[in-house]
Amino acid sequence: MNLIEHFKTTHTEFGEEALIVFNGEITQEIVHSYTALVGQTMTLIGASEKAKKKVYHVLVELLQNICKHSGHKAEEDEGQIGQGMSIFGYNKEHFVICTGNLTSNDNINGIKEMIDHINSLEKDGLKELYKFMIKKSRLSERGGAGLGFIDIAKKNLQKFDYDFVDKGNNTSMFILSYKIVNPT
Repeated sequence: MNLIEHFKTTHTEFGEEALIVFNGEITQEIVHSYTALVGQTMTLIGASEKAKKKVYHVLVELLQNICKHSGHKAEEDEGQIGQGMSIFGYNKEHFVICTGNLTSNDNINGIKEMIDHINSLEKDGLKELYKFMIKKSRLSERGGAGLGFIDIAKKNLQKFDYDFVDKGNNTSMFILSYKIVNPT
């Protein structure tokens, strides 16, 4: 199963006309271009500024996650490049961002534990976890402190949906979906 198949089976409320898909190397330039395209699309459909800000925030965090943590990477003079895929879908009720990237099977339990913990918390618990992580965390060797997912959940109060699809050679596709309620 690939990300598009996963999206179609998990998010049946979206028609194909409501999708923007990117697949390939994700650099800072791609993050900027893709978020600009999604922003233009949201303007065309008449989305509110509040909705645009929420979607932009989630999209940037999830794409940055691929840049920093993709299991398929290439080093470049300007920084890291991640390989992955992103799908943006929308309807009148909500927007959804679905990303996929390779990860080592050795990382799966840690990713599951982190996301399950974030999903188990309500607003106050997310705020406390965020404060704790800022005070106690150090930047990882790839540049993150583990705050992105917490920040997304804290600001939007929705749960992450995720899956891992085995690709062989101790590698899996990490698929992550996040819905943002349309704040009309």
